[in-house]
Amino acid sequence: MSNSLRKIVFGVGILALVLWGFSGEGTSTDPSPQGYTAEKANTPVSLMRTSPDNGIASDNPEETNQSNSPILFQLPVDCRTDEGGTPDCLIQNYKDHDTTRTSFKDFSCGPRGYDGHTGTDFRVLDDKRYRDGIAVFAAADGRVSRIEGREPDGLYLENQPAAERRNPAGNVVLLQHDFGYRTLYAHLKKGSVTVEPGDYVKAGDVIGFVGLSGFTEFPHLHFEIRRKTARTEFVDPFSFQGNETCVEERSKKQRLWSDDNNPSLQYQDTRTKSGWLGEKPKSRELNNPDKPKVLLGQSDIAIYWVQSFHQTTEQELLLKIKDSSGNLLSKHQCAFESFKAQTLCFVGVRLSSLGLTGRNQDEILQKIYGEHELRSK
Repeated sequence: MSNSLRKIVFGVGILALVLWGFSGEGTSTDPSPQGYTAEKANTPVSLMRTSPDNGIASDNPEETNQSNSPILFQLPVDCRTDEGGTPDCLIQNYKDHDTTRTSFKDFSCGPRGYDGHTGTDFRVLDDKRYRDGIAVFAAADGRVSRIEGREPDGLYLENQPAAERRNPAGNVVLLQHDFGYRTLYAHLKKGSVTVEPGDYVKAGDVIGFVGLSGFTEFPHLHFEIRRKTARTEFVDPFSFQGNETCVEERSKKQRLWSDDNNPSLQYQDTRTKSGWLGEKPKSRELNNPDKPKVLLGQSDIAIYWVQSFHQTTEQELLLKIKDSSGNLLSKHQCAFESFKAQTLCFVGVRLSSLGLTGRNQDEILQKIYGEHELRSK
Protein backbone atom coordinates (compact mmCIF):
# COMPACT_ATOMS: atom_id res chain seq x y z
CA MET A 1 0.00 0.00 0.00
CA SER A 2 1.46 3.32 -0.95
CA ASN A 3 1.57 6.33 1.33
CA SER A 4 -1.18 8.86 0.68
CA LEU A 5 -1.18 12.58 1.36
CA ARG A 6 -4.33 14.59 1.81
CA LYS A 7 -5.02 18.08 3.15
CA ILE A 8 -7.97 19.00 5.31
CA VAL A 9 -8.90 22.66 5.15
CA PHE A 10 -10.50 24.08 8.30
CA GLY A 11 -11.23 27.73 7.53
CA VAL A 12 -7.84 29.41 7.24
CA GLY A 13 -6.01 26.44 8.74
CA ILE A 14 -4.58 23.51 6.79
CA LEU A 15 -4.06 20.19 8.48
CA ALA A 16 -1.74 17.85 6.55
CA LEU A 17 -1.76 14.15 7.28
CA VAL A 18 -0.02 11.07 5.88
CA LEU A 19 -1.32 7.52 5.85
CA TRP A 20 0.95 4.59 6.53
CA GLY A 21 -0.54 1.21 5.78
CA PHE A 22 0.16 -2.37 4.89
CA SER A 23 -0.97 -5.17 2.62
CA GLY A 24 -0.75 -8.93 2.86
CA GLU A 25 -2.71 -12.16 3.00
CA GLY A 26 -2.75 -15.01 5.47
CA THR A 27 -2.11 -18.62 4.56
CA SER A 28 -4.76 -21.29 4.79
CA THR A 29 -5.63 -24.89 4.09
CA ASP A 30 -8.93 -26.22 2.78
CA PRO A 31 -11.62 -26.85 5.38
CA SER A 32 -11.66 -30.40 6.68
CA PRO A 33 -13.10 -32.35 9.63
CA GLN A 34 -9.60 -32.33 11.15
CA GLY A 35 -9.42 -28.57 11.28
CA TYR A 36 -9.26 -25.36 9.29
CA THR A 37 -6.38 -23.11 10.23
CA ALA A 38 -4.80 -19.88 9.17
CA GLU A 39 -2.99 -16.91 10.56
CA LYS A 40 -2.36 -13.31 9.66
CA ALA A 41 -0.32 -10.50 11.13
CA ASN A 42 -0.51 -6.83 10.34
CA THR A 43 0.25 -3.30 11.48
CA PRO A 44 -2.92 -1.24 11.99
CA VAL A 45 -3.45 1.85 9.91
CA SER A 46 -3.73 5.04 11.90
CA LEU A 47 -2.94 8.72 11.66
CA MET A 48 0.43 10.38 11.16
CA ARG A 49 0.86 14.12 10.96
CA THR A 50 3.54 15.97 9.06
CA SER A 51 2.38 19.57 9.35
CA PRO A 52 3.57 21.24 12.57
CA ASP A 53 0.65 23.64 12.77
CA ASN A 54 -3.08 23.42 12.08
CA GLY A 55 -3.65 27.14 11.76
CA ILE A 56 -5.46 27.68 15.05
CA ALA A 57 -2.60 28.97 17.21
CA SER A 58 -3.63 31.29 20.01
CA ASP A 59 -3.60 35.01 19.35
CA ASN A 60 -2.83 35.63 23.02
CA PRO A 61 0.96 35.97 23.53
CA GLU A 62 0.55 35.22 27.23
CA GLU A 63 -0.66 31.74 26.40
CA THR A 64 2.39 30.89 24.34
CA ASN A 65 4.70 32.34 27.02
CA GLN A 66 3.08 30.08 29.60
CA SER A 67 3.47 26.88 27.59
CA ASN A 68 5.88 25.43 30.16
CA SER A 69 3.12 25.46 32.79
CA PRO A 70 1.49 22.04 32.26
CA ILE A 71 -2.19 21.31 32.61
CA LEU A 72 -3.55 17.84 33.28
CA PHE A 73 -5.71 15.86 30.89
CA GLN A 74 -8.29 13.23 31.73
CA LEU A 75 -8.85 9.98 29.85
CA PRO A 76 -10.66 11.09 26.66
CA VAL A 77 -12.55 7.81 26.08
CA ASP A 78 -15.27 6.11 28.11
CA CYS A 79 -13.25 2.93 28.69
CA ARG A 80 -14.75 0.60 31.28
CA THR A 81 -13.24 -2.19 33.35
CA ASP A 82 -14.61 -5.62 34.20
CA GLU A 83 -14.73 -7.15 37.66
CA GLY A 84 -11.09 -8.19 37.32
CA GLY A 85 -10.00 -4.64 36.48
CA THR A 86 -9.33 -5.28 32.79
CA PRO A 87 -10.36 -2.35 30.57
CA ASP A 88 -12.38 -2.82 27.37
CA CYS A 89 -9.95 -0.66 25.41
CA LEU A 90 -6.21 -0.55 24.89
CA ILE A 91 -3.61 1.85 23.55
CA GLN A 92 -2.78 0.46 20.12
CA ASN A 93 -0.24 3.13 19.14
CA TYR A 94 1.76 5.60 21.21
CA LYS A 95 3.57 8.75 20.10
CA ASP A 96 6.89 8.16 18.33
CA HIS A 97 9.96 9.13 20.39
CA ASP A 98 12.54 8.02 17.83
CA THR A 99 14.01 11.00 16.00
CA THR A 100 14.94 9.02 12.88
CA ARG A 101 12.61 8.47 9.95
CA THR A 102 13.16 4.74 9.76
CA SER A 103 12.18 3.34 13.17
CA PHE A 104 9.84 3.79 16.14
CA LYS A 105 10.09 3.89 19.93
CA ASP A 106 7.29 4.66 22.34
CA PHE A 107 7.84 6.61 25.58
CA SER A 108 9.23 3.50 27.31
CA CYS A 109 11.43 2.58 24.31
CA GLY A 110 8.96 -0.13 23.30
CA PRO A 111 7.63 -0.96 19.82
CA ARG A 112 3.97 -0.03 20.24
CA GLY A 113 3.30 2.33 17.37
CA TYR A 114 4.81 3.29 14.03
CA ASP A 115 7.30 5.76 12.63
CA GLY A 116 6.20 9.38 12.88
CA HIS A 117 3.02 8.81 14.91
CA THR A 118 2.18 12.00 16.80
CA GLY A 119 -0.65 10.97 19.10
CA THR A 120 -2.19 8.20 21.20
CA ASP A 121 -4.60 5.68 19.64
CA PHE A 122 -7.24 4.31 22.05
CA ARG A 123 -8.63 1.15 20.48
CA VAL A 124 -12.01 -0.19 21.66
CA LEU A 125 -12.53 -3.95 21.94
CA ASP A 126 -16.21 -4.31 22.85
CA ASP A 127 -18.17 -4.46 19.57
CA LYS A 128 -21.58 -4.13 21.22
CA ARG A 129 -20.55 -1.05 23.19
CA TYR A 130 -19.07 0.41 20.01
CA ARG A 131 -22.38 -0.03 18.16
CA ASP A 132 -24.28 1.49 21.10
CA GLY A 133 -21.84 4.43 21.21
CA ILE A 134 -18.66 4.88 23.24
CA ALA A 135 -18.35 8.47 24.41
CA VAL A 136 -15.35 10.68 23.68
CA PHE A 137 -14.71 13.31 26.35
CA ALA A 138 -13.05 16.69 26.32
CA ALA A 139 -9.75 15.95 28.04
CA ALA A 140 -9.57 19.43 29.60
CA ASP A 141 -11.55 22.66 29.75
CA GLY A 142 -11.36 24.52 26.47
CA ARG A 143 -13.04 26.09 23.48
CA VAL A 144 -14.02 24.29 20.27
CA SER A 145 -11.94 25.52 17.33
CA ARG A 146 -12.98 23.24 14.47
CA ILE A 147 -15.24 20.24 13.85
CA GLU A 148 -16.06 17.79 11.07
CA GLY A 149 -18.88 15.30 11.54
CA ARG A 150 -20.12 14.12 8.13
CA GLU A 151 -17.48 11.58 7.12
CA PRO A 152 -18.70 7.96 6.74
CA ASP A 153 -17.56 5.12 8.99
CA GLY A 154 -15.77 2.08 7.61
CA LEU A 155 -15.26 3.46 4.11
CA TYR A 156 -11.52 2.76 4.14
CA LEU A 157 -12.21 -0.91 4.92
CA GLU A 158 -14.76 -1.21 2.13
CA ASN A 159 -13.40 1.02 -0.63
CA GLN A 160 -9.88 2.36 -0.14
CA PRO A 161 -9.73 4.42 -3.37
CA ALA A 162 -12.95 6.21 -2.44
CA ALA A 163 -11.72 6.80 1.11
CA GLU A 164 -8.47 8.31 -0.15
CA ARG A 165 -10.48 11.12 -1.79
CA ARG A 166 -11.87 12.14 1.60
CA ASN A 167 -10.54 13.43 4.92
CA PRO A 168 -7.83 11.13 6.35
CA ALA A 169 -8.71 12.14 9.92
CA GLY A 170 -12.40 11.48 9.37
CA ASN A 171 -14.68 13.24 11.80
CA VAL A 172 -12.76 15.45 14.22
CA VAL A 173 -13.00 17.95 17.05
CA LEU A 174 -10.22 20.45 17.79
CA LEU A 175 -10.07 22.15 21.19
CA GLN A 176 -8.04 25.16 22.37
CA HIS A 177 -6.89 25.11 26.02
CA ASP A 178 -4.95 27.33 28.40
CA PHE A 179 -1.17 27.66 28.33
CA GLY A 180 -0.98 27.25 24.56
CA TYR A 181 -2.26 23.65 24.52
CA ARG A 182 -4.58 22.20 21.89
CA THR A 183 -6.09 18.73 21.55
CA LEU A 184 -7.29 16.81 18.50
CA TYR A 185 -9.90 14.02 18.58
CA ALA A 186 -10.01 12.10 15.27
CA HIS A 187 -11.88 9.19 13.58
CA LEU A 188 -15.14 10.01 15.40
CA LYS A 189 -18.41 8.31 14.43
CA LYS A 190 -20.43 9.99 11.72
CA GLY A 191 -23.13 12.27 13.14
CA SER A 192 -21.88 11.91 16.71
CA VAL A 193 -20.15 15.27 17.18
CA THR A 194 -22.11 17.18 19.83
CA VAL A 195 -20.32 20.55 19.80
CA GLU A 196 -19.99 23.54 17.50
CA PRO A 197 -17.10 25.94 16.86
CA GLY A 198 -16.97 28.55 19.61
CA ASP A 199 -18.57 26.31 22.27
CA TYR A 200 -16.85 26.24 25.65
CA VAL A 201 -16.54 22.74 27.12
CA LYS A 202 -15.52 21.41 30.50
CA ALA A 203 -13.27 18.39 31.04
CA GLY A 204 -15.48 15.30 30.85
CA ASP A 205 -18.09 16.80 28.53
CA VAL A 206 -19.12 14.44 25.73
CA ILE A 207 -17.97 15.80 22.35
CA GLY A 208 -18.67 12.74 20.18
CA PHE A 209 -18.36 8.94 19.93
CA VAL A 210 -15.53 6.61 18.94
CA GLY A 211 -15.82 5.82 15.24
CA LEU A 212 -14.25 4.29 12.18
CA SER A 213 -14.11 7.33 9.92
CA GLY A 214 -11.16 8.46 7.84
CA PHE A 215 -8.04 6.43 7.11
CA THR A 216 -8.29 3.74 9.76
CA GLU A 217 -8.78 -0.01 9.85
CA PHE A 218 -10.03 -0.38 13.42
CA PRO A 219 -12.39 1.56 15.72
CA HIS A 220 -10.39 3.96 17.86
CA LEU A 221 -9.85 7.51 18.99
CA HIS A 222 -6.70 9.24 17.79
CA PHE A 223 -5.95 11.70 20.61
CA GLU A 224 -3.26 14.30 20.10
CA ILE A 225 -1.86 17.09 22.29
CA ARG A 226 -0.05 20.09 20.83
CA ARG A 227 1.72 22.91 22.61
CA LYS A 228 2.53 26.28 21.14
CA THR A 229 5.96 27.66 22.10
CA ALA A 230 8.41 29.15 19.62
CA ARG A 231 7.04 26.42 17.39
CA THR A 232 4.18 23.97 17.65
CA GLU A 233 5.26 20.69 19.21
CA PHE A 234 3.43 17.41 19.63
CA VAL A 235 3.30 16.46 23.30
CA ASP A 236 3.18 12.91 24.63
CA PRO A 237 1.00 12.89 27.78
CA PHE A 238 2.98 9.86 28.97
CA SER A 239 6.22 11.81 28.79
CA PHE A 240 5.77 15.54 29.13
CA GLN A 241 9.46 16.17 29.76
CA GLY A 242 12.04 14.62 27.48
CA ASN A 243 9.44 14.58 24.72
CA GLU A 244 11.89 13.53 22.01
CA THR A 245 13.57 10.73 23.95
CA CYS A 246 12.45 7.48 25.52
CA VAL A 247 13.30 6.01 28.91
CA GLU A 248 12.53 2.42 29.88
CA GLU A 249 11.48 3.42 33.41
CA ARG A 250 9.89 6.88 33.32
CA SER A 251 8.61 8.69 36.40
CA LYS A 252 4.87 9.28 36.48
CA LYS A 253 5.61 12.82 37.65
CA GLN A 254 6.47 13.60 34.04
CA ARG A 255 3.04 12.64 32.75
CA LEU A 256 0.08 14.87 31.98
CA TRP A 257 -2.77 12.54 32.99
CA SER A 258 -5.00 13.64 35.86
CA ASP A 259 -5.72 9.98 36.75
CA ASP A 260 -2.48 8.23 35.87
CA ASN A 261 -3.55 5.08 37.75
CA ASN A 262 -6.52 4.47 35.44
CA PRO A 263 -6.22 0.88 34.10
CA SER A 264 -6.80 2.12 30.54
CA LEU A 265 -3.67 4.27 30.75
CA GLN A 266 -1.34 1.46 31.79
CA TYR A 267 1.15 -0.28 29.51
CA GLN A 268 -0.96 -3.41 29.19
CA ASP A 269 0.17 -6.97 28.59
CA THR A 270 -0.72 -8.64 25.29
CA ARG A 271 -4.51 -8.62 24.91
CA THR A 272 -6.76 -11.00 23.00
CA LYS A 273 -10.26 -10.90 21.52
CA SER A 274 -12.13 -14.01 20.32
CA GLY A 275 -15.33 -15.17 18.67
CA TRP A 276 -17.02 -17.55 16.22
CA LEU A 277 -17.81 -17.30 12.51
CA GLY A 278 -19.33 -19.46 9.84
CA GLU A 279 -16.70 -18.38 7.30
CA LYS A 280 -12.96 -17.75 7.04
CA PRO A 281 -12.28 -14.61 9.11
CA LYS A 282 -10.57 -11.53 7.73
CA SER A 283 -9.07 -8.79 9.88
CA ARG A 284 -10.75 -6.02 7.88
CA GLU A 285 -14.18 -7.52 8.50
CA LEU A 286 -13.56 -8.35 12.16
CA ASN A 287 -12.36 -4.78 12.70
CA ASN A 288 -15.69 -3.35 11.54
CA PRO A 289 -18.31 -4.00 14.24
CA ASP A 290 -21.07 -2.70 11.95
CA LYS A 291 -20.41 -5.23 9.19
CA PRO A 292 -22.81 -8.25 9.20
CA LYS A 293 -21.09 -11.56 9.93
CA VAL A 294 -21.80 -15.13 8.80
CA LEU A 295 -23.04 -16.93 11.91
CA LEU A 296 -22.53 -20.55 12.87
CA GLY A 297 -25.07 -22.77 11.13
CA GLN A 298 -25.18 -20.62 8.00
CA SER A 299 -22.44 -22.78 6.44
CA ASP A 300 -20.79 -26.13 7.11
CA ILE A 301 -17.75 -24.51 8.76
CA ALA A 302 -17.40 -23.48 12.40
CA ILE A 303 -14.43 -21.16 12.91
CA TYR A 304 -13.06 -20.12 16.29
CA TRP A 305 -10.91 -17.00 15.85
CA VAL A 306 -8.61 -15.01 18.12
CA GLN A 307 -7.06 -11.61 17.56
CA SER A 308 -4.04 -10.71 19.67
CA PHE A 309 -2.67 -7.23 20.18
CA HIS A 310 1.01 -6.51 20.84
CA GLN A 311 2.10 -10.14 20.60
CA THR A 312 5.85 -10.55 21.13
CA THR A 313 8.36 -12.98 19.69
CA GLU A 314 8.51 -14.75 23.07
CA GLN A 315 4.81 -15.65 22.92
CA GLU A 316 2.73 -18.20 21.08
CA LEU A 317 -1.03 -18.50 20.79
CA LEU A 318 -2.67 -21.92 21.08
CA LEU A 319 -6.28 -22.39 19.93
CA LYS A 320 -8.48 -25.43 20.55
CA ILE A 321 -12.00 -26.53 19.70
CA LYS A 322 -13.51 -29.14 22.00
CA ASP A 323 -16.84 -30.92 22.28
CA SER A 324 -19.09 -30.55 25.30
CA SER A 325 -17.32 -33.49 26.96
CA GLY A 326 -13.92 -31.82 26.64
CA ASN A 327 -12.65 -34.00 23.80
CA LEU A 328 -10.25 -32.19 21.43
CA LEU A 329 -11.68 -31.70 17.94
CA SER A 330 -9.10 -29.38 16.40
CA LYS A 331 -6.18 -27.16 17.40
CA HIS A 332 -3.79 -24.65 15.90
CA GLN A 333 -0.76 -22.71 17.12
CA CYS A 334 0.40 -19.25 16.03
CA ALA A 335 3.83 -17.78 16.71
CA PHE A 336 5.70 -14.98 14.95
CA GLU A 337 9.33 -14.07 14.40
CA SER A 338 8.81 -10.37 15.10
CA PHE A 339 6.63 -8.15 17.27
CA LYS A 340 3.09 -7.81 15.88
CA ALA A 341 0.73 -4.95 16.62
CA GLN A 342 -2.19 -7.18 15.66
CA THR A 343 -2.49 -10.83 14.69
CA LEU A 344 -5.32 -13.09 13.62
CA CYS A 345 -5.29 -16.81 14.29
CA PHE A 346 -8.14 -19.28 13.79
CA VAL A 347 -9.07 -22.94 13.80
CA GLY A 348 -12.18 -24.74 12.61
CA VAL A 349 -14.19 -27.90 12.10
CA ARG A 350 -16.86 -29.08 9.69
CA LEU A 351 -20.30 -29.24 11.29
CA SER A 352 -21.33 -32.15 9.08
CA SER A 353 -18.55 -34.26 10.59
CA LEU A 354 -20.05 -33.66 14.04
CA GLY A 355 -23.68 -34.24 13.11
CA LEU A 356 -24.50 -30.57 13.69
CA THR A 357 -25.85 -29.66 10.25
CA GLY A 358 -29.03 -27.61 10.39
CA ARG A 359 -28.42 -26.27 13.90
CA ASN A 360 -28.32 -22.55 14.72
CA GLN A 361 -25.44 -20.82 16.50
CA ASP A 362 -26.84 -21.17 20.01
CA GLU A 363 -27.49 -24.88 19.50
CA ILE A 364 -24.03 -25.45 18.03
CA LEU A 365 -22.29 -23.71 20.92
CA GLN A 366 -24.02 -26.08 23.33
CA LYS A 367 -22.11 -28.91 21.64
CA ILE A 368 -18.70 -27.34 21.01
CA TYR A 369 -16.61 -24.58 22.58
CA GLY A 370 -13.36 -22.78 21.89
CA GLU A 371 -10.48 -21.93 24.17
CA HIS A 372 -7.15 -20.19 23.69
CA GLU A 373 -3.96 -19.72 25.64
CA LEU A 374 -1.30 -17.08 25.16
CA ARG A 375 1.88 -18.60 26.56
CA SER A 376 5.63 -18.24 26.55
CA LYS A 377 7.52 -20.29 24.00
